[in-house]
Amino acid sequence: MMPQTATNCVLSGFLLLVLMPWTSSFSLEGSLSSYAKFQAWQPCQNGSLSFEFQTSIPSALLMYTDDRVYRDYFELTLLVGALQLKVNLGGSHVRLNVGNNLNDSQWHKVSISRQGRTVTLSVDQLSVSQELYGQNLEFGRGRNSPVFIGGLPSEYRDRQSELTLQHVIYQPFFNGDIRNVLYSNCGAMLIRPEMLDHFGIVGETSLCTKDLCKNGGVCITMDTETKCDCSRTDYEGEFCETETQKSEATFFGSEYIFYDFMAQRTDHISSQSDRVEFYFRTEQHSGFLFYTGEKSDYISIALRSGTIMAIVNLGGGETKVDVSPSDYRFDDNQWHHLLLTRSSRKLTVGNAKYIVKMTVDGIHSTERSMVGTFTMLDSKVLYVGGHPRAMRMGQGIIVTNYFKGCMKKVIYMADSLKLDLSKMASMGNSFVQVEGKITFNQCQDIVETNPITFTTPESFIPLPRWEVRKEGSSLSFTFQTSEDKGVIMYNRRRGNSDFFAFEIFDGYLWFIIDLGSGAFKDKIAKKINDKMPHHVTLKHFATRKSGSFSLDNEAKDYTVPGNSTNLNLDGELYVGGFGTTNEGIPKDLWAGTLGYGYVGCMQDLVLNENKVDLLMVARKNSRAGIGDRCKVETWVKCSTRPCLNGGACSEGWNRYMCDCRGTSYRGTQCQSVASTLNFDGGQYMKVAFPEESVTEVEDISLRFRTERESGLLLVTSSQKSSDMLLLYLDRGKLKLEISISNQKEQMTIGRERLNDLAWHTVYMTRRGDTLTLKIDDNYPSAVAFSSSYVKVMNIKLLLLGSPGPLPSDTYPRVHQSMNLLQMEVGRSIMPKDDLYLHQIPSFVGSMQQFYFNNKEIIQLAKTNSLPNLNITAQFNSDAPVLKDTVTFKSKDAYVTLPKLLARSQFSISFQFKTIELYGLLLYNGGQGPDFIAIELQDGYLHVLFNMGGGPQRVVVNIQQRLNDNQWHLVSVQRPGLEQIQIRVDDEHPTISDLTGSTKLHLDLTGYLYVGGVSKSMFNDIPYSSPYGFQGCMASVDFNGRRPNLFREAEKIYYGVEEGCQGASNSCRADSCMNGGYCIEQWNSFQCDCKMTSYTGPRCMQESMSATFGPTPGLITYYYPPDSLPSRTSDRLAFGFRTSSSQEKQVTLLRVESQTGADFLEVEIINGSVFVSYNMGSQMSVPIGDHFTKVTDGNYHVVKVTRDGAAATLQVDSNDVIRKDPTSFLSKLFSVNEFPGEEQQWSVFNNQSKIIVGGNGKKPFFRGSISGLVFNGKRVIDLACVQDPFVVKEGNVLLCPTTTRYDRKHEMQSTEGIRQTTPHDGVTDDIIVPAGSGEGGIRCPEDDEDDCAQEEFSDNIISTTVKFTYKPTTKPPPKSTDTGPCYSKDLLNCDNQVESTNLMKPDRNSSKSGQLNIEGSKPSTEYNPQRPANSSREQEVTQTPNLALIIGIVGGVLVALIILIIALYKFRSRDEGTYKVDESQNFAFLEKKQQQGNGALLGNHSGGGGKSGKKKDVKEWYV
Repeated sequence: MMPQTATNCVLSGFLLLVLMPWTSSFSLEGSLSSYAKFQAWQPCQNGSLSFEFQTSIPSALLMYTDDRVYRDYFELTLLVGALQLKVNLGGSHVRLNVGNNLNDSQWHKVSISRQGRTVTLSVDQLSVSQELYGQNLEFGRGRNSPVFIGGLPSEYRDRQSELTLQHVIYQPFFNGDIRNVLYSNCGAMLIRPEMLDHFGIVGETSLCTKDLCKNGGVCITMDTETKCDCSRTDYEGEFCETETQKSEATFFGSEYIFYDFMAQRTDHISSQSDRVEFYFRTEQHSGFLFYTGEKSDYISIALRSGTIMAIVNLGGGETKVDVSPSDYRFDDNQWHHLLLTRSSRKLTVGNAKYIVKMTVDGIHSTERSMVGTFTMLDSKVLYVGGHPRAMRMGQGIIVTNYFKGCMKKVIYMADSLKLDLSKMASMGNSFVQVEGKITFNQCQDIVETNPITFTTPESFIPLPRWEVRKEGSSLSFTFQTSEDKGVIMYNRRRGNSDFFAFEIFDGYLWFIIDLGSGAFKDKIAKKINDKMPHHVTLKHFATRKSGSFSLDNEAKDYTVPGNSTNLNLDGELYVGGFGTTNEGIPKDLWAGTLGYGYVGCMQDLVLNENKVDLLMVARKNSRAGIGDRCKVETWVKCSTRPCLNGGACSEGWNRYMCDCRGTSYRGTQCQSVASTLNFDGGQYMKVAFPEESVTEVEDISLRFRTERESGLLLVTSSQKSSDMLLLYLDRGKLKLEISISNQKEQMTIGRERLNDLAWHTVYMTRRGDTLTLKIDDNYPSAVAFSSSYVKVMNIKLLLLGSPGPLPSDTYPRVHQSMNLLQMEVGRSIMPKDDLYLHQIPSFVGSMQQFYFNNKEIIQLAKTNSLPNLNITAQFNSDAPVLKDTVTFKSKDAYVTLPKLLARSQFSISFQFKTIELYGLLLYNGGQGPDFIAIELQDGYLHVLFNMGGGPQRVVVNIQQRLNDNQWHLVSVQRPGLEQIQIRVDDEHPTISDLTGSTKLHLDLTGYLYVGGVSKSMFNDIPYSSPYGFQGCMASVDFNGRRPNLFREAEKIYYGVEEGCQGASNSCRADSCMNGGYCIEQWNSFQCDCKMTSYTGPRCMQESMSATFGPTPGLITYYYPPDSLPSRTSDRLAFGFRTSSSQEKQVTLLRVESQTGADFLEVEIINGSVFVSYNMGSQMSVPIGDHFTKVTDGNYHVVKVTRDGAAATLQVDSNDVIRKDPTSFLSKLFSVNEFPGEEQQWSVFNNQSKIIVGGNGKKPFFRGSISGLVFNGKRVIDLACVQDPFVVKEGNVLLCPTTTRYDRKHEMQSTEGIRQTTPHDGVTDDIIVPAGSGEGGIRCPEDDEDDCAQEEFSDNIISTTVKFTYKPTTKPPPKSTDTGPCYSKDLLNCDNQVESTNLMKPDRNSSKSGQLNIEGSKPSTEYNPQRPANSSREQEVTQTPNLALIIGIVGGVLVALIILIIALYKFRSRDEGTYKVDESQNFAFLEKKQQQGNGALLGNHSGGGGKSGKKKDVKEWYV
């Protein structure tokens, strides 16, 4: 017996079933299968429909009906507590929204009515109306569907095509109460419609209790039991208590999920709010994730460089949202949760605001808002994982490459509509479609192989051969390009014809395979050079010699002809090309025959189910020309006119290509002069190929000029057949005769006579049986052979200009003679009725640019790179063709032009030559900080610019300095916003990548300065050059405009002249003294004194000196602790003089590393100089000069160089001593006995300090050291200016000077040879100080007293120079232990024994005396002065015999004898003599003196002015 409760429930259910068609109230439980179906509604032009409802849920489907045929519908939904009605009648759409907070569990009455074109929606006391604007506004026309209240039957999920609004089935169904459903059909009386069917309607008695169903499940009351509906949750089980496995999907890089309402011709989804949610996992850096919308309305989400980026556009502009944590990336192969929401609200009439918020993993969040006129998003298409038209769309597409990885729970909600896209795709729901083979319900680990780019036709990657299995083999890959030729993949068998290949030719993909007995070749009729990704697969069955290949979704079967069955491969599999040479490449491979490798992207290469990481292989094998990403650049590269000298530019894959065949230039930018051959009528060039060329295609071009109306241009012949190609001029027209397989064709072209001494270019192409001939830019002429079987042509010999002697060794065959009357070509003898070669006159004129199948034959002949070459024609000089040449004679010279237009793109090119290391070539300032400059720095080209984001300097990557007095071509191109390319001559371009820069526009104003700028600008503009360019410049091109700098300049400053006036040869044997190196300047020379221990313009001035002793003293230079250099080479030079009391072994200098393990030390051992060094190895390396004694009190110069482990030592001018310990050890030991020694000997690690005068231990050096330079560090100079990194200890006297003027200039660095600008700038007139001192004319006589000094008419002004000498009260001693020695001129400091030897007056010490030099203005006035201490003064003027007169009057006979003895004794030494150089004491000459180790000097050969006799002035002291 049933319980009473069950009995009541059964009775209630029975009564409900019986009375339901007429009931006015019912409740729906809201499951995916609940609904109430009423009879059809006929609104006509004035009908209505109304009912009442109460609910607590915010969003649900209330009512839906359509017409089944004409795509009209009514949809009423509850959307976040408000009503929304969508109506489509005759193609006219309206959307009405009314009410608020209607999910308050109270009863609300809703009404839908029509009055003609007006549709009204009412709820309670509120109503809104809108007019329809279609033509056919009658709803249904008698074919209306039923009216569904609260939901639709579940069978519609499998029959969505029967619904006009297909996505309505995915709206949340109603859960609540409905009553009083009423119709007015066509304006008639209200009726209560009949309920035709229902499901999920519950009665008053319910078995459902609170919280019976968990996790959002809906409780449904059945006849005798309850059931939990878990379909809208992520749980399952009786009570929705178990979490279901999420519908994971694995994408492999070419698959996607989508729906397309436009293709299905159904109404799209229109929403006021959106929600996108999904989980993803990947190792891919960038990939497409989600897109919905169309045209200017869209939501797009992508992974870009490991970060998440979204773009939302409602038609009023893009709103970009990105989540990019600084310390976190989302390509870590971990699951990440993404949630994006968009909400809109109206602000005022016609004005609205929408907010976009994106959150990743619930932690990283970004929010953006935008105000506009639009609030709705129309979703006509939706894509997950990829978009097939991404490349073409552009707008809204963040990245184009497909997603590779896993996704799950991909849910899109448009208002209340909820689409679980991943679940629908996995279940095969017809609403969404799947493209490709996505793996569902599991996440497979994907070995991420990043895409690569083959950037040049020469780049390729070799792989092991493709293994062909008996059971079948496969391969697949994805590629992307815009170029129409190139070998993508090629694998062959060595010494056999077995091979397979994929190539692109004329924009189509071709597959070729040969098993050894005939080739199969076919294409898929679809252009693939469209910058779109294309997927290729190949399946080959060895036992059936057949298979299939496919391109994207189009496949073709094939069967290989011939008897061979096996594909035997043993060579390398070339990806992206055909290897290093195309010799021996199969004739069927047309792109390979012509030498075209693949340029474009490739990824996802799979060989027999094994994925290949091409990037890893390329890096492992150090392959050149392989990029590590696939980037599609949309800007037009040719817009900046990168091809110079008239070259034709064409677009390639992220590159431009210059066709220079119609010009006299060659190179990647047509920047180099093409080699030219001259023919005099009997000369020729003959090339015999090592192996006969067997081809189906030819590309031949030749450029010529002549005044003869007839002449032979080109002839080819074969050793194996009668094939021949003959190209010649006949009465001013071009004729071509060709014979292939005994099939002949002849063509004649040329409307005008071609013998006009102008250059003409002929182009001949053959593609199988089709021949095309073209001259210059005229339309080509084409002809086809009568037989389609004519394809293969044999070529052994190429001959230009004349048949020549046709030597017998051309073909080593039986017939050894080849003459003009009967020319034997292998086994073929030309028929007598043919046009004999001797009947065609030999060519007289010039030829260049001869290309045969992409090979530059004339250029290869010029470089002697062709085997079997016989040439008698003469090459022209390859000197560059210069246009509008100018010379910048002075470093102050420059010209100005109108500003350079360079905001987003520009093109600059010019040629220059110079011998200067530094100089500003070009400058243009701009708005704010914007500028661009090109300059020479140390002989290298630098390009500097600022676009508002800070100055940037690009050092052009070249091997040699450019100041070599040779012409160099500079090209600076900006083809697009993201890149600047700089090229010098034929070097590879230097690329400045601007990707990621926020400031990308170069806004220039004012003048474009060429050659330099005004002097006042050098301190205010951000470049390094101290002065302008000095040299020649030509062929200037700014954005295609080629101004003549001399004639078209707006202003010209200083010395700018037309033509190129070359650099003068100023260097002579005596230009630089004391071993200095003379360097040519443009109008002068410069002395490099860094390895001499001297300074000054001509390396004649004494350097800074330090005197040590007689008690210990040291000078130590400490490198800054944050910049301790580690060097593979060192340079050291200094001069020294020892005292007579010097110990037998003493250290002069020591350089130590931070740890002390590495060192370099210079010592005196037993009177000789020794150097020892150790780079942290097991032994020190000594090198010494045993034959030169340096403890003789004389001045000696030491030079030490070290390069790696090898070192040299030179003392004075003696022979250089060399030592290389690595070669010594290799003779004594095996390489394993001292592992790492060679490397340790090479690097001096962390140089820490330089110790001068000892090594910190006894004994100490006594004497003087001058002009010390170690790797550019002049330690004594730094000590003299009290550098903070120099420490002086003990008894050290610094910096005695020769004169005040000398000391000022001795302070200059001798680190390099860089010039600096004099105070008043550089002029063309170089002032040379008079006298025989530095900068003057060196006396060539043996006796300087008899030397005549040149007299300059205007340049040198005679002056009076006063020398005041203040001696001590005691005669100067020869040497003492307590008194210091001061310079390299006075270093005999032994014991305290007085000496009567003649001594030079001390220059600095107040103890022994002081020499003061006072320079005055140019004057001849003589003003003797006497100090207060009554010290003796001696005044010297330029009167030649003044010193001699004073000596005779004031001396006695004994003193005169002593003076003569002293003169004789010290004539060859500096001791006891001091020469006064008066010419260096004028302030106005100091301004003309170049500051640095070398000054600019004019020609000092003695021809500068009027000469006369004037003796040098000397002063002798006793």
